[in-house]
Amino acid sequence: MKLIKGTNSSEIKDRYRRPGFLIWLFIILVVAALLSPNPFLGLFGVSVAGILSYLLWREREPQAFLFILAFQWFQVFAVILLGVLTGRSIGEEMGGSHFEEATLLSFLGVGVLGLGMKFASRRAAVLDIERIQGLLDSLIVKKLFLAWLFLSVGLLGADQLGYLIPGLRQAFLALDVWKWAVVVLLFMKWLDSREGRIIVVIVLAYEVFVGMLGYFSAFKEVFFILLLAGSGIVALGKQRFVLLSVIALTLLVFAGVWQTIKGDYRIFLSQGERSQTVNVSVSDRIVWLLEAIPDVTPEKVFDGMEEGVERLSYVAFFGHAMEHVPKRAPHTNGKLWKEAVMHPLMPRLLFPNKPVINDSDRTNTYAGVIVAGVSQGTSISIGYMGESYIDFGKWGMFVPIFLWGWVLGICYFWFMRKSVNPLLGLSLSACLLLSNALLLEKSNIKMVGGLASAFLVTAVINHFFGARFWSFFAGAPSRIKISEASSDDGGSV
Repeated sequence: MKLIKGTNSSEIKDRYRRPGFLIWLFIILVVAALLSPNPFLGLFGVSVAGILSYLLWREREPQAFLFILAFQWFQVFAVILLGVLTGRSIGEEMGGSHFEEATLLSFLGVGVLGLGMKFASRRAAVLDIERIQGLLDSLIVKKLFLAWLFLSVGLLGADQLGYLIPGLRQAFLALDVWKWAVVVLLFMKWLDSREGRIIVVIVLAYEVFVGMLGYFSAFKEVFFILLLAGSGIVALGKQRFVLLSVIALTLLVFAGVWQTIKGDYRIFLSQGERSQTVNVSVSDRIVWLLEAIPDVTPEKVFDGMEEGVERLSYVAFFGHAMEHVPKRAPHTNGKLWKEAVMHPLMPRLLFPNKPVINDSDRTNTYAGVIVAGVSQGTSISIGYMGESYIDFGKWGMFVPIFLWGWVLGICYFWFMRKSVNPLLGLSLSACLLLSNALLLEKSNIKMVGGLASAFLVTAVINHFFGARFWSFFAGAPSRIKISEASSDDGGSV
């Protein structure tokens, strides 16, 4: 980013407001809503998105809050888009008006989650642009690469150690936040100065490659991080928007390919076992992928993308829960959220007999449907929206959702204040939230437990080693004055 020569602070501030061309995105969404069989529900969803973007845009920061909310919002809006494709209303597609009501409550839930985040950030100051730019300029690309390499290797060892000591597995995996924070800094440095293009390609290729080798679609994480890094710090000009759009489209293509090969690939990985395990060597996995991917045609990719959008939508189990509770089973009056809060307070290292709560068991009990569980090698959740409804009903459900948003906001700004500098704090807090609060379908017990362990481990490392960590990959901060900076349109990448 280059600051504009001879401009005052108010003019600079204007360059970091919501990009005007995003209005066209909302126009497209409005048209999609009007073309769907549920136009009023779609328009309500678009209104929620517009209000959240107005309330939660954080100038000069990666838009972590909006990224999380937009992803969850799209998981709800996907049922509207499917209606455009199929011509069938949500009720007709899923089998009842409860599903339309679940969609409405999910839109409201995402909005309330955003209000909780806004409440937590209401007194947070806007970052000093010159200080952030100086910190960004001080980053050394090669050392960021070495830090990423070190953390990647360390995580491989920590993962194996976690299997040997199950009680510490969650804490070891929380180190992942630090790795992704380094990747955020690397991507922001590249987007700002164009330095390290080859290194960025290496990191992207490695993360996608390793992600494709696993049982789950872990390759998407690096794309999320790249999109997050491109959403803040530097002005989101037209060229930047085009670049991020290309990245998002690439992610969709990868998702389409994955959706096409996923079933057969997972059977190969587990060697027919009903478990989420990998029982073949890395070389065998590479050979399988090299043989399978060339057979994936553009038509299959498009069908996979459509199927992926359908699977991304996550209101069905919420709708089933509304049919089942309280008609056939009473509301649980806070039982599920109590379990979510108490579970991380009893670490398995100290409480080895702590019961294992399986998501599928909850779904079978409270949604009134039978889904595959541990014995079939899977775990299917109702999602925290549905669990909140089961606990407290249609209106009471928004209380824990608001509080969850507030907790996420507090965690975000805690690292902003407690880190050696706000740029490191931004990276850590954004990755912490993405790791534990991105998905609508996540069970509250996994969200709360994951956030608690990741926050504690990240905070401890940050307290004792944060300054040394930063000094490793950053040189002396440069001092940039507005009057000395050259002119630019704010959109170069």
